[in-house]
Amino acid sequence: MLLEGRNLARLSDAEKAAHRARRVGFVFQSYNLLPVLNALENVELPLLLAGRSATEARRRALRALEVVGLENRLRHRPSELSGGQQQRVAIARALAPEPAVIFADEPTGNLDTDSADEIMQLIVQLNRDNAQTFVLVTHAREVAAVAHRIVRMRDGEIEGVLLHPERSEGVLPHPERSEGVLPHPERSEGVLPHPERSEGVLPHPERSEGSTNATVDPSARGLASG
Repeated sequence: MLLEGRNLARLSDAEKAAHRARRVGFVFQSYNLLPVLNALENVELPLLLAGRSATEARRRALRALEVVGLENRLRHRPSELSGGQQQRVAIARALAPEPAVIFADEPTGNLDTDSADEIMQLIVQLNRDNAQTFVLVTHAREVAAVAHRIVRMRDGEIEGVLLHPERSEGVLPHPERSEGVLPHPERSEGVLPHPERSEGVLPHPERSEGSTNATVDPSARGLASG
């Protein structure tokens, strides 16, 4: 696997850990915030562990929380935040190191409909305005619908790849498969675009495959790297 031109398979374990800490962000379904730390401290901590100075960690954490709209919740602990706000803290934590890619595992799975929609709007905005690449895994069709690319998987194997219908000619079958290709959304019951959205997640022009990619697991449409 290549990330920013580096072959990760050739890195030592220590080099992989350092690269992951600085160039890869993670967002989890259950937020994974430390309950004894406030929002600012939760975002700062990974930066400090990665070797950033206290001053730089504070600056980056403040900026990331501002980007996700939580500049007024800096001193709130997770128990004092709503589910949507906790996920925003988690996204800020992933953003703070300015990573090449953010991996998000079911980022809306624990949220109600309104909060989930707000989180997806934030992800789309960050991808468009900050050129931030996201790789999402989801069962939710409406989450997959914002992606530039959707990869459908079953039992750990790729069944097919769907590019955003406005940017491609539809389905790109896996080279070793002739069956099970994810159908074009306008011609079948495959992945449907969100009815209220006209734009998905766009790749940054200077990034190599820099889009929000989608990997879908057996029963669903979702986003993850392909």
